[in-house]
Amino acid sequence: MVVASLAVFLLLHYNDIVGFLRARPDFEISIRPESIDLQAYKEGSTIVIITVTSINGLDSDIALDVAPSLGIVGVSFTIEPSTVSLPAHGQVTCILSIDVTSPVPTGRHYVDVIGTAGHLEHIARLTIIVAP
Repeated sequence: MVVASLAVFLLLHYNDIVGFLRARPDFEISIRPESIDLQAYKEGSTIVIITVTSINGLDSDIALDVAPSLGIVGVSFTIEPSTVSLPAHGQVTCILSIDVTSPVPTGRHYVDVIGTAGHLEHIARLTIIVAP
């Protein structure tokens, strides 16, 4: 009787069970290098590489944005391109340009790179260490 009940349950809920077990398409973001060093009174530019990778076959446009921590002044951030077309099972790269135009407060600062595709959102964090 228990086996028959289990069989009926599995037949009735097969799609729910398979959907639960099947991995959902997604993406991830990584930054290389994850940390950079700057001099507080030295103007200049540097770049880091952002890689967006498809997980479980996601095929979508990914919008990228930058959110620097409060207190980091004298620096501008630009992502090129700011929207990438991510192929299923593939990856794309883009560049985060960091331009220092005036003195930057010393210490440890953080910049989040935020990727959004529909309801999916992921963040990768860059650490900026500023020496005097």
